[in-house]
Amino acid sequence: MKKDSKNGIIIALIITLVFMSVGYAFVSDGLDNNQLTTYMSNNYKNVKITTISSVETVGEAEDVKSLISGDNELKLYPGLYNIGDEITYTVNVSNEGNVDAVLNSISVISEDNSIIYTIDNINAGDVIASDDSLMFTIKLSRDENREVEVADRIPEVILKLSF
Repeated sequence: MKKDSKNGIIIALIITLVFMSVGYAFVSDGLDNNQLTTYMSNNYKNVKITTISSVETVGEAEDVKSLISGDNELKLYPGLYNIGDEITYTVNVSNEGNVDAVLNSISVISEDNSIIYTIDNINAGDVIASDDSLMFTIKLSRDENREVEVADRIPEVILKLSF
């Protein structure tokens, strides 16, 4: 009985070794590591927000602070104190890689429900060609149908682009 058990283990190990050898031969024949490494290093997208500026304000609105907090993320702190206050930012996004980049999604998160936004000149599905850039605007304002939560509090508005 012990001999049968040992023979079974040896046969299982031999079968496993054969499968691994065949699998390795199959994969290594189709994929050359040097070719894969060259492809990956030569084909990349390097998309990032490069500039942001406040272009226009309406009413008592002001740009308290705006900063690029990651390659594809902005943090805006608009001073929108009254109903009717508006601020428009111009944002530049560059693709410094060598392959085209497709914008998958745009998300805007605000801790203040009375802030509304409009984004122009960029949409999900837009393509930024390699070594090219795209300029778009985001306008923030107070919703006239909502009560301002705290007029002197500066809300944080986060804009994220996903490529």
